[in-house]
Amino acid sequence: MSYRGYIPNFTPPFQLVLPSRPTEQPIVFGTQDPEGVVPGAPGQYYVNTNTMRMWLKLGGVQELGWKEVGIYVPGGEGGGGGGTVLAGSYDNPNGLILAAAPALYYSFNGTVWAKGTTQLSTEGWYQLIG
Repeated sequence: MSYRGYIPNFTPPFQLVLPSRPTEQPIVFGTQDPEGVVPGAPGQYYVNTNTMRMWLKLGGVQELGWKEVGIYVPGGEGGGGGGTVLAGSYDNPNGLILAAAPALYYSFNGTVWAKGTTQLSTEGWYQLIG
């Protein structure tokens, strides 16, 4: 039996190893703003349950490096959707709001934006309404 492109007893000189998909960290909830108080790893989200303000750990060490990114809106249970919902005063979130899909951004001017890429970045938002 012959297979096209098959070379018997051939070992490639390299091995392709794909990186594993990073595990998504759960959102941390607390009753105060995290900057200077709550330790976290870059990419970690935090919600102040008194104000529902959502923060993202952009970098830094221990309790430093948090940035407020919007308002946290809890998702409905049992809908199977999931994702992040943010709200803020920016008319256009591109270049400003850091998120990965699935995510929605509600601007206080009435526009609604969806994140079109699963990569964590400030780009890739497209306008749905408004």
